[in-house]
Amino acid sequence: MEPTQVPLDWAYRLINHGPVLLVSSTDGLKRNVCTVAWACPCSKKPPTFAIALGKGHRTYKNIMQTGYFGLNIPTADLLDLVWFCGSKSGHRVDKVAEGNIPMRLGSAYDKLPLVDSCAAWLECKMVPGAEAGDHGVIVAQAVAASCRPGVLNDDHTWNTAEFPTLHHVGGRRFVMGKDQVVAES
Repeated sequence: MEPTQVPLDWAYRLINHGPVLLVSSTDGLKRNVCTVAWACPCSKKPPTFAIALGKGHRTYKNIMQTGYFGLNIPTADLLDLVWFCGSKSGHRVDKVAEGNIPMRLGSAYDKLPLVDSCAAWLECKMVPGAEAGDHGVIVAQAVAASCRPGVLNDDHTWNTAEFPTLHHVGGRRFVMGKDQVVAES
């Protein structure tokens, strides 16, 4: 069978279906939350992560200003919130107020807003990153991590049966990460 060629404009969709995150930030006065599908772990020690954000986004500007942000991991029941935060501009709308998003403050940064209804949270400080075309790659180390009771199993794997994650596959389409399979060998 001959492979189907994918236009390079859509190449990211071939690997862009990891869990969706809500990135929370502040400029010191106004809180903001945006949806991010482009995220990945980079290192275990120290715990380091990378996210890609459009350079014109309010969240990108907040992070560049403060040097910190929250990675909030939503579950499938928060689909409408995920869509809302990803389809509104923080420059035009106060998403926290308009979306009636329940927030709490982080433990490491006393001004860092976190989305209270999520299943887990990482409080991150920015370290030197890179440019990637129209997006900036923000690399950050976690300075605090927490989750709801039961999110992690005894072996520290995500409990997808009780806390299914969302994975963006394009446009308004998401899949729910719920069922797990285990390799035999």
